[in-house]
Amino acid sequence: MAAIGYGATGTAIIVMQKSGELRCASVNGDTRFLVEELTAWYASPLHEQAHVDYHGTAIILLAKLRSAGHFTRS
Repeated sequence: MAAIGYGATGTAIIVMQKSGELRCASVNGDTRFLVEELTAWYASPLHEQAHVDYHGTAIILLAKLRSAGHFTRS
């Protein structure tokens, strides 16, 4: 999973499925806070990243995008 920020336009999440196909979804208000949390983790120093697990946040984000119909489980 990767996120691409477009400033005022918003953020898009891109996921590579097991088949190799890339799927894209826009981040809306419901999932924006999760992306912000992951962005803050990524921007933190490496020693902090090693001690703080944000795997759960990524799983919640992906689950919300799947439930909204953006990505299917493959």
